[in-house]
Amino acid sequence: DESADLQDSAYAQMTFSTQTSDGSSHIYLDNAFIIRENGKSYVYVRGEKDKLEKRQVSTGGSLWGSYTEIRSDNLSEDEYIAFPYGKNVEEGAETVEKDTDSLYQ
Repeated sequence: DESADLQDSAYAQMTFSTQTSDGSSHIYLDNAFIIRENGKSYVYVRGEKDKLEKRQVSTGGSLWGSYTEIRSDNLSEDEYIAFPYGKNVEEGAETVEKDTDSLYQ
């Protein structure tokens, strides 16, 4: 709506979530946040004491080739998902909250 005050050529980041017939929700996450290793998919989340935690997730379909459906019950929309790239990315590392623009600079 107009309250977003977007201008021509503005950039917006979206997270997609759908409600299924059984009442559970599915999250659509930008592919850049998903790590695929040995046929399994993982995301890094902010865990206990604000430390990185690597979590296996079950994935589903693709949306526009840029987003992947996360079907796992072990990831919620309320959690902080880490950008999984950089030299200090490993379980137990400290987390720092940033906006999406700063991740791609």
